[in-house]
Amino acid sequence: MEEHNNKRCCKIVATYFGVRRFYPQNEDHTIEMLKDFVEHEKTLDPGVPNLDVIFINHNCGSIKGNKFLDSLDGEEIYSGKIHVFHRPWDNGKGVSLGSFDYGFKLLKNHYDYWFFQEDDYKVVHPEYYLNGVNMLEENINTAFIGYDMYENGKRLTPLLNLLKIIFTAPLIIFGYWKYIIPFLKTIKKTKLLVKEGKIPFCGGMMGITKTNFLNEIIQKDGNLPYPSIEVAKDQTKYKEFNNIEKIRYNLKHTLFCVLGEIEFTRIYNDLGYNLKSYPNTKELIFSYKNNKFKK
Repeated sequence: MEEHNNKRCCKIVATYFGVRRFYPQNEDHTIEMLKDFVEHEKTLDPGVPNLDVIFINHNCGSIKGNKFLDSLDGEEIYSGKIHVFHRPWDNGKGVSLGSFDYGFKLLKNHYDYWFFQEDDYKVVHPEYYLNGVNMLEENINTAFIGYDMYENGKRLTPLLNLLKIIFTAPLIIFGYWKYIIPFLKTIKKTKLLVKEGKIPFCGGMMGITKTNFLNEIIQKDGNLPYPSIEVAKDQTKYKEFNNIEKIRYNLKHTLFCVLGEIEFTRIYNDLGYNLKSYPNTKELIFSYKNNKFKK
């Protein structure tokens, strides 16, 4: 661990106090969840001597939520401090992926290692951060260590084929022209990675990488991957939508999945790097949404 003592480590946590379809469904639930999350960060040893938790709040105007989050700013955790930043709502563009991009651009000169995750999960394996750093440093061609890697190619390829068949025509009909070619390219490239026996992407974008790799993505595309699509603040009214509204909602969700969640880590392959999976340790990731550990 001594060789990493002078390295600056952070964890970017994308959070949001708006209405969600599943737990945490409102600002009170989110506050309740984040209180537990913070207590966990105070007691779990990440294995590195300095690790700051950076909350990037996609600011939907929740006065109560924003006040709570601001109260955490500067609070000490196991081996670092909490820092809070609010990014503009901007009609919901980018969701958590936009928050990752915002956080990196804001703080890229302050840290060497970056762990990304959404707020409704917590990693519970002691020294998880140090282990991830060591895995990165074992091979200069490894750019990302995923903690929830999607390794089941037998399930993924049929799913991608289905998405291509179902959504290509609606993308044209509903005017999402600029996303059609990137959408089809990502599906094609991901299927090729599966065929080659490589791990294509990381679920929930949860994992660790380094500043130089992230800078390469920024230099290539101008931002970390995400489709710049507007989303509503209230995600609970899906059952009230008419058929057209449901199609549009599902189109947006699919674009965020393909051009956001998949691309966020798949893109390293375009740059000549590899992805690695964190060892499949039981009870590694706890899901607040499902109130149980991910398998």
